[in-house]
Amino acid sequence: DQWSIYYGAELWYAVAIHDWPALAVHLQANITQALESGDPSGLTMTSLTIGPHMLFSEGGMSQVAEFVDRSLPLAGPNDWILQICGRGLSGFMHFYQGRLDEADAAAHEAYRLLQEIGGLGWIDDHVSWLILEIALTRRAYHRFDEFLATQAARWTVQDTAASYQQGFMYLRGRALCLRQRITEAQEVLAQMEAITDPTGYDLED
Repeated sequence: DQWSIYYGAELWYAVAIHDWPALAVHLQANITQALESGDPSGLTMTSLTIGPHMLFSEGGMSQVAEFVDRSLPLAGPNDWILQICGRGLSGFMHFYQGRLDEADAAAHEAYRLLQEIGGLGWIDDHVSWLILEIALTRRAYHRFDEFLATQAARWTVQDTAASYQQGFMYLRGRALCLRQRITEAQEVLAQMEAITDPTGYDLED
C-alpha cells in the first residue's frame, strides 16, 4: 500500500506539471507493483490513484486495460472501491474506443455501486462526467438534463472542486450550443468564468 501511495503521488505530480513521459513510467511501476502483490487492498489503493487523464499518456490505455482486466477478477464481494474504480476506468476506455453501449453499462454499474456506499469523492465526479458525456454524445438531451440536475444538487452538499464544477458546466454549455440555445450557453460560460476555487488552485493551468 505504501508503494501505491508513493507512485500515486508521483503520478499526480506528473499530471500537474504535464510530464507525460514520467507519468507513463510511474503508471507502469504502480500497476506492476499492485498486480505482482495480488493483494486486494493494494489493488484498491492503486485503483484510486489512476484517473481517466492517464489514459492519454504513452501506453496509458494498454497499461490501464491490463490493470482492470487482471484486478477486477480479484475483487471480492466487499471490495467495493476496487469494483467502482475498475468499472469506471473500463467505462472511460470503452467510451474513447467508441463502444458506447459497453461504456454506458460500465459507467452506470459504477454509479450504482457509488450510490450503495454513499459516494466516493472525486470518483463520483469522474463517473458522473462519463455518464453525462455518453448522454451528450448520443444527443440524449432529456437524459442529460435530468442527470446533470442531480450533480448540480450535490455541489450544495458536497465539496466538489471548482475544476470539476467547470467540467460539468462545460458539458452543459455544449449541450445548449448543440440545441442552438446560444444565449443560455453564454450565460453558462459567464458562470464558469466566475467560479473560483477556495483552495487557490489555478484553474488556468
